[in-house]
Amino acid sequence: MYSKEDLKEEFAKAKAKDQSGKREVYTARAAMMKKHMEEERDMPELYENLISRQTGLPAFNFAGLYETYSSDNPKEHFWLKNYGMTYREVWMKKDPSAFKGSTEDMIDDVLVDVPEVPEDDVSRTIGEMNED
Repeated sequence: MYSKEDLKEEFAKAKAKDQSGKREVYTARAAMMKKHMEEERDMPELYENLISRQTGLPAFNFAGLYETYSSDNPKEHFWLKNYGMTYREVWMKKDPSAFKGSTEDMIDDVLVDVPEVPEDDVSRTIGEMNED
């Protein structure tokens, strides 16, 4: 039988593995959730002591967690699924002063400068073709 502590420890190891590369991924956490989702379906007796006494429901929703960690952006998936808004939208409602400035200011914050490239024969020819 699994305990909450066992699952928390296993999750911490999966998270550490996902964060060990240059960029955080969610593959180990998704694999963990899939494993437990399938085990809970095939051997429910392993999870009997993980039933919430208050609600009578399982303490962990492995299918929902698997769906979240399998998505392209788990954080946004969670907020959209549970609140119908992105993380940024939730924060803007909660604390509008945290996002000062107009939409144009926010766009300017993420814009990058495109370097000037000297014109060569190919780009000159393409430019002339576009003028016609």
